[in-house]
Amino acid sequence: LDSDDFTNYEEWLADTDPNNSTSFLRITDYSSATNLVFSSSTNREYQIRYRTDLVDTNELWQTEVDWFTGSSSQTVQAVSNATSNRFFEVRAKLY
Repeated sequence: LDSDDFTNYEEWLADTDPNNSTSFLRITDYSSATNLVFSSSTNREYQIRYRTDLVDTNELWQTEVDWFTGSSSQTVQAVSNATSNRFFEVRAKLY
């Protein structure tokens, strides 16, 4: 309803506000190359995964940080910088 390209169900899963177009699960900062910052909720658990190549359809997402409880409005999570090409995704689930 808020035109942010996420369904109300996806917003519910992420514990974001379906009436606010700026409220959705997203990575907000990765400038230091060792910390990933993303919008979060204390009512959800999160998993961080990565790939080193987005073009190779045979490459699978690898778990960087397994399921953990988020912080109130944003979470800062340490991540590895073992390779120069790391593409991250954050997944949310109810606990």
